[in-house]
Amino acid sequence: MQIVLGDLNDVVWSRASKLFKMETGLKDPRVGRGTFSTFPTYAPVRFPIDHIFCSPLIELIELKRMPNIGSDHYPIYVSLAIPKP
Repeated sequence: MQIVLGDLNDVVWSRASKLFKMETGLKDPRVGRGTFSTFPTYAPVRFPIDHIFCSPLIELIELKRMPNIGSDHYPIYVSLAIPKP
């Protein structure tokens, strides 16, 4: 099981992000749930450059953008579960 998350300074629709998903086989739990744009907090137009990728078997329980905490990025809350065999 793998989880990769963080500020990757790249939007989800870029060639690099698509290649990363293809090469690793990891999934983006945002797909079908929204873009969750996190940067910058100080502008009306924001971009989804903070990412969460995980193994396909990992289940998403909850995903939401949290309120501004004074950073230039909004925090993301994610709850994941590994199913029992």
